[in-house]
Amino acid sequence: MSCRFIRTVLAALALVVSMAALPAGAASAAALQAETLEAIDRQLRDTPHDRSLLAAKGAMQRQGHDYEGAIVTYETLLALDPDDA
Repeated sequence: MSCRFIRTVLAALALVVSMAALPAGAASAAALQAETLEAIDRQLRDTPHDRSLLAAKGAMQRQGHDYEGAIVTYETLLALDPDDA
């Protein structure tokens, strides 16, 4: 497991914690979510078939109300291993 992966997972966890502590729609939560999604996308460029990263990205998109993006991400994840649905 790479340090970048661990940092990405920790950033996603930090986002969840911070979003729970901030009022709905807080700008800093949205900025943190965007930053974390960018970090996940950077990591996915190196490891495009990383199922954990794709699952984290889909969850963050869903949490951020980007339902269309989450569907695309989950479809990509499902295509990697249809039996793991």
